[in-house]
Amino acid sequence: GSGGGGGGGVESVSMRVSSWLYYLIALGFKQTGLVVPLLALLLDVFARSGGRPTIAHLFTQLRERFWSYFGFAMISVLFVMARFVVLGGVGDLEASAGVHPYLTYIAMQPW
Repeated sequence: GSGGGGGGGVESVSMRVSSWLYYLIALGFKQTGLVVPLLALLLDVFARSGGRPTIAHLFTQLRERFWSYFGFAMISVLFVMARFVVLGGVGDLEASAGVHPYLTYIAMQPW
């Protein structure tokens, strides 16, 4: 069918490309958006296994939606590389750069 599998209806291609675009937007706002592909994979596995996932379900999803997850992986790798080149590192750079004292920085976090 055209519903997001590995095959190739116009609808599946446009959905795949739009999901990559939304992923890029999420990464632009917050680097924790890197977990979105993993959450999508877990949701796929749980939803398609009837709530009882196995490793076989995981590999089935990866095989059926290879190009979707491959796109997410490539975007993730390019994002991490660009962040490293532009900002000089990956992670919470404000905390490690000494912008704020450590305890003050921890106290400012919204969690």
